[in-house]
Amino acid sequence: MKDPNDKNHYIPHPETASIVTRVFMELRNGRLPTEVAQGLNDEKIPVRSESVGNTHKRTENEIKRKWTRDSIVKIAKDETYLGYVISEKSKKLSYKSKKVIQTKKDEQIKVANRHEPLVDQETFDIVQELIKSRTHTRTQKNDFLLKGLLECAECGKKLSVLLQKQKSGNKILYLRCNTYASMTRLKLCTPHSNNCEKLTNKVLETIRTRLKQYQKEEEYFLLAKDIKDKTVFKKNIIQTQIDTLNSKYLQLNKKIDQIYDDKFNDIISVDDFERMYKTILDKKEQLSKQIADLTLQKEDTAKEVDLKKIVNQFVEGKDITREMLVSLVDKITVSEQKEIRIYYKFSILNDESKKQENIINIQSA
Repeated sequence: MKDPNDKNHYIPHPETASIVTRVFMELRNGRLPTEVAQGLNDEKIPVRSESVGNTHKRTENEIKRKWTRDSIVKIAKDETYLGYVISEKSKKLSYKSKKVIQTKKDEQIKVANRHEPLVDQETFDIVQELIKSRTHTRTQKNDFLLKGLLECAECGKKLSVLLQKQKSGNKILYLRCNTYASMTRLKLCTPHSNNCEKLTNKVLETIRTRLKQYQKEEEYFLLAKDIKDKTVFKKNIIQTQIDTLNSKYLQLNKKIDQIYDDKFNDIISVDDFERMYKTILDKKEQLSKQIADLTLQKEDTAKEVDLKKIVNQFVEGKDITREMLVSLVDKITVSEQKEIRIYYKFSILNDESKKQENIINIQSA
């Protein structure tokens, strides 16, 4: 933790430093990272993000985090616990981009003996060798079209691929929830086991049906001679609506200034001012939401030319590529009851009014 007397200096946290020391000693004594994680979970010791209150990055349906093999290994490899201060761990791609990437270890700046270590060098080195000895390089990658797009509907984690060999010698790819795989004993989630081939076929069939429906919908929207003119026409309509709402928003700001002056000059009472002020704030909030929604619609409209190209390729093409899927689909959730829902990157394809109809069952494949 940061030294309260010196913000540039670290000191051992009185409550959590002992957990780090325990992790290193248990690993040195031969326990597997998974076993160490299970022990901490059994004792209901909070994970690092819980200790510092870093819970804002969770998704709405994400389960409470637990210790895993990866979180233990991350601690075991952190040289901060040796007394080092490490900077330049990440950097922006460029001053124009907000994207941040991790820098290579040899590019990081590392300064020794900056604070009290929680582990000695000998223990640290032994633990690194033990972890390295148990690390296996994968010789085969199980790639498939939907890789990276599938999420567990219950816990929000990704679904990974598992290769299973049948007695006949055939090899079949199955899906498995990452939460279940990493913390099976804790029963925090269920397997979500699904045949990859059947699920992929059902997803592609569903996407193709939705895209054909979209094409029919477009046939009735003849406001312009061609796609380009129609897109410009729709963008102009939306921009006009945005400008109108922005004008109303500015008028509300002036209204606030006016009632404040009236209150200051005793023209209206404090109670009346507060009532009127709250009403205006509610209207401003509604306008802000409408402007945000229209701005998203405008952005989607600008993408429509690209969408039409993707739609035509998907409907007419025999070979669906991963690039086509990634450009069209945001994510696909799969439930333990084998229900799947597809979330498209284009809001025009996500029909919220028919939300229940958008849920399909893999078993019907």
